[in-house]
Amino acid sequence: MKSRIVLVLFLLYCGIIVAQKQFNDTIPFRNDLGLIMIPIKFNGVEKNFIFDTGATNSVGFSWVRNELAKTSKTLKITSSSRKKSRLRYYKSDSVNLASAKITKHRILMTGDSDIFSCYDIDGVLGVDIIAQFNWAINFDQQYLVMYPKDFLPDEAKEMYPIDFDYTNRRPGVFLKFGSEQIRFLLDTGATYSDIYTKDYDRIQSLDHTSREAYSGFFDFKGDLTKSKSTIMRFSPITSNDVTINGIFDLSKKSNKIGNGLWKNNTLFLSLESKKLYVKQKNIDEYRKDYGCAFVFENNRMKVIKVVVDSEAWKKGLRQGDDVKMINGQTFEDFCSLQQFQEETSGKEAEVTITLHNNTNIVLQKKTVL
Repeated sequence: MKSRIVLVLFLLYCGIIVAQKQFNDTIPFRNDLGLIMIPIKFNGVEKNFIFDTGATNSVGFSWVRNELAKTSKTLKITSSSRKKSRLRYYKSDSVNLASAKITKHRILMTGDSDIFSCYDIDGVLGVDIIAQFNWAINFDQQYLVMYPKDFLPDEAKEMYPIDFDYTNRRPGVFLKFGSEQIRFLLDTGATYSDIYTKDYDRIQSLDHTSREAYSGFFDFKGDLTKSKSTIMRFSPITSNDVTINGIFDLSKKSNKIGNGLWKNNTLFLSLESKKLYVKQKNIDEYRKDYGCAFVFENNRMKVIKVVVDSEAWKKGLRQGDDVKMINGQTFEDFCSLQQFQEETSGKEAEVTITLHNNTNIVLQKKTVL
């Protein structure tokens, strides 16, 4: 009798293990800002996090201080803008991501962000958690499927492999520009892709098209920067048997691949197995917008970006111009203006910009590159 009970318990245990290995959780995501935003629970409280393969550690904003337990451990980090800071770890009793429970997890705490606060984003999910699972990322229908980290679904077997590695918590995509192979960070926490100036110097003899834009930010004195940025399209780029017509911003910092490259595509990602597959063999990226963007600063709307030789540029719009109304609407804070721009970016309707001298500039959404 005792041996039968032991056998039944053993079979039940095996059944649980098999069930755990076969799980696949579908997680719908929001795609505001061109980023992947998913729900995750800390101590039973749901938060909205960015799914960010470019982050080595998960990070939460100011709520962490009040809701999680402080630890004595800290970590010195360098941000994408090269700013160094020391962040403290906090721990929670439980972290739940879909059906998975993650134990003994520590999260770094940092300050709130204006733009993330506008979209109710509570933190960033880094590869410390992402690497514990395998993922299908459907950018077209906006959902993730989470699998066990040693499981390869049938759909991935029908996809095309990208030249990929994962070392030191940094996932890398290798792209070939002519005879030059260059490593890019796979960064699902970025909207667009960048190419590092020193790597661009290696391949600038290749045929490509480019556009310039005046795109900046307000410094600590409140002055608007007037720096130019360069946007480039290279064709073709290859990675294994995949052909890519990709668009990159010239960067003084690093190489990265943002979500814009995978628009309407599906990826399968396994960090620990160092595998990345893509559904479409030929990838053609393009950017289509109004050639300008706006920011709310010191109780006024201003032009923060304008693409050189775009329709906005040809009609006289310049970086730093004061804006009275957009489509007849006035805005009184950063969030309302930012969310209006995000909603407008997904439409094809014309936009009317009214300057403070009552000049109207009417713009159509057009392909930039």
